Amino acid sequence: MTLGLCLFVFAVLMTVAGLYLSWARGGHWPVSSEMALAAAVVGDPKLQRMPSPQRLRLIALAHALGALSVLALGFDLPGPLQLIATYLGAGFCAVFGLRGVLGFLPFWRKHFTAEPFNTIDRIIYSPCYVLIAEVYFSLISDRF
Repeated sequence: MTLGLCLFVFAVLMTVAGLYLSWARGGHWPVSSEMALAAAVVGDPKLQRMPSPQRLRLIALAHALGALSVLALGFDLPGPLQLIATYLGAGFCAVFGLRGVLGFLPFWRKHFTAEPFNTIDRIIYSPCYVLIAEVYFSLISDRF
């Protein structure tokens, strides 16, 4: 069960990383324009464009590292690798949990008002990040 959960979260995070890499290369999927993509993904009404390709690549890298760390938590690793995986998992648990919880706070809602981001964030992005953080928490709590 644990490995299956790790593989599922790994797949989700790698998919997100792949999307950010695609956007860094100028792709617009799943919408038709960069302006529509910025409205759906970033949510800042002042932005008319996506962030820089370098920034998008960094976000993709962070999600890919998160994916690898959750995968590592699914296996029994030897000594120091187990400890490294546990601490990385704790860090990613905090980051993903914070992002998820922030999405439900009023100041976040006031700042990121662009639609459809506001609605998508409330229904999909924030709850998914909270669930991912819960998976991390479950996996690292078994190790302490």
